[in-house]
Amino acid sequence: KIQRRGMTALSAAESRFHASYQLSTEARRQGFEAYFGSPAGEYAGIAREGLLEIGAIRTAAVVERALAVFPGGELPADPDRRRAVIAESVVRGRPVWSKCDEEIRRMNERLGRLLVEYVKQRKGEFELR
Repeated sequence: KIQRRGMTALSAAESRFHASYQLSTEARRQGFEAYFGSPAGEYAGIAREGLLEIGAIRTAAVVERALAVFPGGELPADPDRRRAVIAESVVRGRPVWSKCDEEIRRMNERLGRLLVEYVKQRKGEFELR
């Protein structure tokens, strides 16, 4: 669906699912600094909301701390502005992100299971093809 029509074609539930999944995989693999700078980083706020909604409270708290480095705790959607904000925040952010990277890699909140349950509970909000 995303490849055909883009992220704006997703329902709110699909957006939260996708953003949460992207964050959990990319932040674990590459770390928060790389995640925030990637196209998926545009949806960090939606990912945080999704993590809270699926019940991944501890993971959402780590994301909240990683985002708190930025003005207002948010990242701009515009890629150029987002990169500029990351560059402005990197000196202050790296120690925080490094700690958050370690925490999210050690965390075992069973995100896969929580995401599956989320889809099951909201079947009507997902286009399953």
